[in-house]
Amino acid sequence: MAITKTELLILRNSFFGSREKSESWLRTSILALGNQTPESLLVTDSGIEQVYDCIQRLQHCMTSLNTSINLVLSFIKVSCAIKPDQGNHNR
Repeated sequence: MAITKTELLILRNSFFGSREKSESWLRTSILALGNQTPESLLVTDSGIEQVYDCIQRLQHCMTSLNTSINLVLSFIKVSCAIKPDQGNHNR
């Protein structure tokens, strides 16, 4: 998938929520990018693709994490709604 630098920067700003946070991320060495800064990779098409893939993986992780948190919270709500003597029929 070919993505332009402009499209990538829009996606990046959208994901991080603010220009300041996204620009800070651009200047941070990222292990998934071979300890390079995303900013240093934006000079080539393949570098832009690498940064795009990295943001996509971050988005996927955040979605998965949010789903997991929601499942745990739902379980807690259900568990707290059960009265202490329910489910203990061996007395």
